[in-house]
Amino acid sequence: MFSVHSDSLYLRKLSGMTPCANQTEGLYRIEWLQNGERFQLRSLNDPCPQRVNFFTNLKLTGKSSEKDLSSDYETPEKRIYRGPEDSVAGINLYRAYELLKGRKSKTVIIAILGGGFDRSHEDLKDVLWTNEKEIPGNGIDDDKNGYVDDVWGWNFLSDKQGNTVTRLQRDVTQIYKLWKDKYENADRSKLKPEEKEEYDLYQKAKKEWEKNYQFVLAYKLVINDSAGFFNTLKDFAEHTSYDRMPKATLISYDAGGEFKKAVKKVLQAEFFGQTDSITLSNMIRNFPVRWRNLKNYMTNMIEDFDLDFEPLKIIGDDPLNVHEHDYGSPFIKKIPEITFNHDTHIAGIIGAKRNNGIGIDGIADNVKIMMIKMGAGGDERDKDIANAIRYAVDNGAKVINMSWGKKYSSHKQVVDEAIQYAEAHDVLLVHAAGNDGNDCDTVNSYYPIAKFRDGKFAENLVQVGCSGTFFDSHLPALYSNYGKNTVDLFAPGDESYGPLPNNQYGYAGGTSNAAPFVVGVAALLKSYFPELTMIQIKNIILETVYRPNIQVVRPHFVNPAFPPAQRQLLMNQGLLVAFSSLSKSGGILNAEAAVRKAIEMSKK
Repeated sequence: MFSVHSDSLYLRKLSGMTPCANQTEGLYRIEWLQNGERFQLRSLNDPCPQRVNFFTNLKLTGKSSEKDLSSDYETPEKRIYRGPEDSVAGINLYRAYELLKGRKSKTVIIAILGGGFDRSHEDLKDVLWTNEKEIPGNGIDDDKNGYVDDVWGWNFLSDKQGNTVTRLQRDVTQIYKLWKDKYENADRSKLKPEEKEEYDLYQKAKKEWEKNYQFVLAYKLVINDSAGFFNTLKDFAEHTSYDRMPKATLISYDAGGEFKKAVKKVLQAEFFGQTDSITLSNMIRNFPVRWRNLKNYMTNMIEDFDLDFEPLKIIGDDPLNVHEHDYGSPFIKKIPEITFNHDTHIAGIIGAKRNNGIGIDGIADNVKIMMIKMGAGGDERDKDIANAIRYAVDNGAKVINMSWGKKYSSHKQVVDEAIQYAEAHDVLLVHAAGNDGNDCDTVNSYYPIAKFRDGKFAENLVQVGCSGTFFDSHLPALYSNYGKNTVDLFAPGDESYGPLPNNQYGYAGGTSNAAPFVVGVAALLKSYFPELTMIQIKNIILETVYRPNIQVVRPHFVNPAFPPAQRQLLMNQGLLVAFSSLSKSGGILNAEAAVRKAIEMSKK
């Protein structure tokens, strides 16, 4: 027997035993291949290894000799392109294209500011932007735009040879390093007004950095000794409790020895949750998996907050000179530490080649995608953000995708000026709202934001929250940031399907994947209605959202480190609110309604 929910398949044998001589259930994900012509089953949770082996090696097609399965099972990409008329919270793209039949389009340049994408991907290679004014490899700035040999775009995180930063640190660490010498012993009363702002930001960043740095030495000590960590866990449990116990008990336990003290410190980290108790048996029972996750967490935390880690030295720029732009290179040297998963997926959502019989169909059918590298995990520098925006504008981009963000902005003015520069040149910026489950109206902002330092607001910046495709209480993704005054709309980026490096395809979720849906629709409108300004297109998109009149669980943070049962319980415990209360527009991106509105405006 089986049942299907979204892209998950539940399997259970009605009579007799499974190959494992039991009647356990298995949970599998349906993963579509070859543009929906074939699919495979990936095990999410099945205690029967023989059954896992059988289904993972089974070759499945979208059709059967007995029944046409294509009517029952459609690729996730196709579902997300349907709309409310189909009882789907998608973007209504199919109906939008019906309205566009017979109309001519113009090519629109899209810029993706991020970590870079796989330019050789089979579904992207035909939609790449190329700087035709530049002669590749001649060492000359042929088009006089200030960047030598920038044929495909620019890398602001490398030296002149393309040796590239593999990971940026957190903004608080960058700010602490940047201003420590200037403000550590400064007298605030003697500072200039602008310096007082920097001083206050430094003190705030320093406090958060110290909160995280206190764990770094412990992480360094235990990270390469899984056996020692496991044995220490068992020792703690035997002397305290295997079951749930107050963290105060753990903290008061006399561990003895430097390594054991380090383990005790690690167990107090946010990885194990922010509750006042801990259950050691969970970690012990599932140690191989939990250790792998913990080790990844510790590695990231060390790189994020350790002062000895100096990733920016490779660039050779002056970090304090925020107006400097003559750095970086037109190259990204491929090394294992640099992956293009994030932006390859984003590029595919926006403009993967349509109707080519492979991969997926992107949203916009006449775009060229420009790649500008200014991100590498961690938090982006303001000078790189500003330079990347200006580069995109100067080289013809009309829509800029920004699927990243951060809590602090050390040089907000330089970013504000770049956003204003884009607005003056009729360029729309689309920004992911963030994945912390926070109300952006009341908590720390997720920079860059529409509000300038002088209190005015950018007209050309759109903030996008993430939704799913089912009209139920979990329509907004649980992790998505929201805000009645700060988030403009939602788009279905939860569990989106698209390209991954090396001609692969798969799933990704987050506001990072919601933003490119808005970018794609904005590009589609500009392509077919070039007489419209980007501000007009922004307004059309926001005015034509679909506004479901339903109550939903308000997004909130649930620690992914929690056991599945506890995580599921917390997911359903959120406050019920009207979906319309989560954003300015109160709705979901609707391509069909936007196109219809654009047609009306073009007749005037």
